[in-house]
Amino acid sequence: SITSCAFSHESNLNENSSKNLRLAIGRSDGSIEIWNPHNSRVKWVLENLIPGSIGNSIEGLVWSSNNDLNLPPRLFSIGGSTILTEWDLSTGIPLKNYDCNAGIIWSISINSNHDKISLGCEDGSVVIVNINGGPGVIEHECILQRQKSRVLSLCWIDNKMIIGGCADGRIRCWSYSDNDIYGDLQ
Repeated sequence: SITSCAFSHESNLNENSSKNLRLAIGRSDGSIEIWNPHNSRVKWVLENLIPGSIGNSIEGLVWSSNNDLNLPPRLFSIGGSTILTEWDLSTGIPLKNYDCNAGIIWSISINSNHDKISLGCEDGSVVIVNINGGPGVIEHECILQRQKSRVLSLCWIDNKMIIGGCADGRIRCWSYSDNDIYGDLQ
């Protein structure tokens, strides 16, 4: 079954999309499919299949395009562990595995500058990693103020705030610059 999907770039139906536009599909068997739309609404091509491994699942995907439509985007995944993986799409093997050391990762989101990834974890923390150094570079930046509930979903707002949906039914808002919980909604 399909467990996650992510487009590499924003697209506009009124314009030709980037030649590097791709759709990544994560599956419960741990495989990742890379689809190329070929600037068509009907002619999509399965460009790459990264095989899964026994007991692994792809639970979240994000692309980093560094907002440059001419460079190939970078693909990152999470899957029921403490590891964030960057994939080498030419070989189909991990380019880099990063252990967030904060419990199983349940959610992933990338900021609009495409230089930071947030990871929502089992232990209630949100880990921020910097990927600005280029392919294969994932650096720990900070852990935002921990709360008591698993972080199930994440999104960035203006590269300054991170909104998280938590297992206790609350929505929390972290300030990236202050490393603090800014708000808590029930």
